[in-house]
Amino acid sequence: MDNYYDIAVIGGGPGGYEAAIRSSQLGAKTVIIERDNYGGTCLNYGCIPSKALISAAETYSKLVHSNSLFNIKSIDFDYKKIISHKNEIVKYLRNNVKKHLSSNNVTIINGTAHFLSRNKLHISEDKKNVYTINSDKIIIATGSIVSLPSFIKKNKNVIDSDDFFEINDLPKEIIILGAGYIGCEIACMLAAFGVKVTLIEQVNQILSHLDDDLIKVIKDYMVSNLNIQIYENTTLSDIKLNNDKVKLITNNQNYNTEILLVATGRKPSLEFLKIDNVGLKLKNTFIAIDEYNQTSVANIYAIGDITDNMQLAHSASSQGIYAAEHSCGVSNNKNESVIPGVIFTIPEIGYVGLTEKQAKKRQVEFKTYKYHFKNLSKSIITGDSLGFAKWIVEKNTNQILGASVVGKNATDLISEATIAVREELTIDEVRKTVHAHPTLSEIWYEAVK
Repeated sequence: MDNYYDIAVIGGGPGGYEAAIRSSQLGAKTVIIERDNYGGTCLNYGCIPSKALISAAETYSKLVHSNSLFNIKSIDFDYKKIISHKNEIVKYLRNNVKKHLSSNNVTIINGTAHFLSRNKLHISEDKKNVYTINSDKIIIATGSIVSLPSFIKKNKNVIDSDDFFEINDLPKEIIILGAGYIGCEIACMLAAFGVKVTLIEQVNQILSHLDDDLIKVIKDYMVSNLNIQIYENTTLSDIKLNNDKVKLITNNQNYNTEILLVATGRKPSLEFLKIDNVGLKLKNTFIAIDEYNQTSVANIYAIGDITDNMQLAHSASSQGIYAAEHSCGVSNNKNESVIPGVIFTIPEIGYVGLTEKQAKKRQVEFKTYKYHFKNLSKSIITGDSLGFAKWIVEKNTNQILGASVVGKNATDLISEATIAVREELTIDEVRKTVHAHPTLSEIWYEAVK
């Protein structure tokens, strides 16, 4: 194997493989190194497996709740087949990533890399196959790992979100610690399949970064339709195991459950890189970067979850492309700043730009435009009448500052709003845009007409 490359990418997740492909397309001799499965956390333990399960759960849930409308009876599911389908999807997409890298002439290494110097990497494919490579530029894209409170120790009854996607049988009951997007997505999926779910959150709201009106829609549905028990302002202080049961001791009361799923967040995956060998500066626990993804060492870039950026696959992919173009000297464009957020709860959530909470905090004068799915023709037809879409608009100029949507296909619908925010459109331009009828996307027009 050659030991010199123009660009070496450490990490084969969404940011890493996009960076490697773009670098090679721009003429750079490129290598990518991944110590686990290609596709990263997103494809193997996060976005893809979770959405495969959530899609099945949502389909099952809708059929069950459609009984009163269409007299559908005898609905059941085989969870092992659902898991098998999920595994097939992950395997197929994992292979696609490697095919895409190969077709773009990227050298693929399965192994662990760490820094020997700013241009030299130590590669270990196994104990017998150890060597070094040299690279003019290096892009770090090692992603994140699960972060657990120090007093929590994993076992068969205490698991994290990565462990969860390796389980082949549904538990009868589960407590999920942490009501961010990971905890809420898994809670909705399990509850839709009939699992008894309890959700515990330390702060005073689930999904606390969202506006209150969105939170209310999700919370009401989780409690009333999915029978999820939600406890906020609740701090876990200790865990005890007793006869295959987990006992949780909190500031409010004690809880017992079959499985405890800890979904309290993720942290940068840096432990094997030996970044001290090159003197990379950190910002808190993240690698410090500038607006071009350059670190404190000029030839080394960092992207994705190891930077203080939104922990989203599509954000990492965008960073990867920008880093590749800058490292190849073809662009000085700064990172894209308008990044939509999507949450695959039941129902879904999409948001972009400023929330009402952020606008108020920044003392921005704004007005809102809102329309509910219950009044939309397509939603009435399909029976998906829960939720709404909302524009946040600068009061004097009518410029669109942000948008959010909660309801059916919200994670797809947010794309139109993302373009509007990015291109600094006014609400009048949305009003003049013809939207097809009857569609869910009409909701953006109906909100402002």
